Amino acid sequence: MEVEHDTHENKVKKSCVSAIRHFSRVLTHSSKMTTGLLVFTLAALLSCAFTESPPFNPLIPNYDNIPQCMQPPQAGLCLAYIPSFYYNPATKKCQSFIYGGCQGNLNRFFSEAECMRVCGETNQPTGEEPKFELLPSPEKPKSEANVDICSQPKKPGLCYAYFNRFYFNGEKCESFVYGGCDANQNNFLTEEECNKAYQPIAEELPKIVEAEVAKPEENVDICSQPKQPGLCYAYFNKFYFNGEKCESFVYGGCGGNQNNFDTEEECNKACPPKIVESKENEANQQ
Repeated sequence: MEVEHDTHENKVKKSCVSAIRHFSRVLTHSSKMTTGLLVFTLAALLSCAFTESPPFNPLIPNYDNIPQCMQPPQAGLCLAYIPSFYYNPATKKCQSFIYGGCQGNLNRFFSEAECMRVCGETNQPTGEEPKFELLPSPEKPKSEANVDICSQPKKPGLCYAYFNRFYFNGEKCESFVYGGCDANQNNFLTEEECNKAYQPIAEELPKIVEAEVAKPEENVDICSQPKQPGLCYAYFNKFYFNGEKCESFVYGGCGGNQNNFDTEEECNKACPPKIVESKENEANQQ
């Protein structure tokens, strides 16, 4: 039993090293990943690499006897967010999925081009096609095929990324934070796409003239709002005005208030320290 434990531990360490190498290759091919997402993903990978692996886990299937391109997509047990690709022999195409950073199997590639180069139809052995279908997620009940997209609820998903998306709430399109996996069809990249999809429904709804009411935030002095990191777990370096000067803080990626600036220059421009000094001078003169 001790030998099996060592073998499994070595496999886990090799998987972690492979994941870190894979992540570094993703960095060289991507310029759109945010700093917060990079830090979160790298931290998850490093925690994987330096954590002692547990004994054999029956939840982790063994793919040693399955050809590389026939293995199902396996996200692994870690919580990193690494966009990857796997080959689906049922569709004969490479499809995207999110790799968690550890475990997994060999049917995982950092780009669609690499996936097709290794597992494309021309590289597959001739013979009878497989009689099973591999899907990136469990098959949905057939009844969901008839579900109206407009009636599907907002679904942030189970992952911890931070993507601004839009969904139709029954009356209009509004934004929400999508975690990066386990979504439904009521999920759009832009508000324009959402409005375009639900335009017929919006036209059928009775037109209601709403009086313009100022939001509570509009009457609040931004510079007097407290530091608010938010409830999410991303890592963004932001700046806020603490009543005297602008200083940095870590923003989690969602929630928060308007006292939140990308740079110290923006913060100083909106809430210059001179405002505090001038108010003190006015109070002394009175």
